[in-house]
Amino acid sequence: MPTDTIGCLDSKQAEALVGTEIEYRADSFRWKTTNVQSSGSSTNMIGAQEFAQDNSGSGSHVDFNRLGIAASAVEQITINHPDVKSAELSQSGSAADPGESVLVEGPNTIIVDVCNTYFEARRE
Repeated sequence: MPTDTIGCLDSKQAEALVGTEIEYRADSFRWKTTNVQSSGSSTNMIGAQEFAQDNSGSGSHVDFNRLGIAASAVEQITINHPDVKSAELSQSGSAADPGESVLVEGPNTIIVDVCNTYFEARRE
């Protein structure tokens, strides 16, 4: 998704995420070959202004408008889990796993943040 952010993924790593699948289960989630066991999750509503303040600064700017979110607030879900490094992302130094924190844009659409790079994912 088009944003003005400073992330730790280069364009090749970001492009490799496009078209991949994230699978969620009650006790885990999976992206490519990385299975992550969950120790629970937290859910909260986040407003547009709070999101922009929390995710912008130091040369980065992202807000709901840039992510295509028309609502004034959305549900944010964060999955708690032990530290796991994805082999596909470990060269970037990222400890983030795709899917561990999402914004619920709609009933079948989430926004996934991976190291300050944003992707839209749709349920099929």
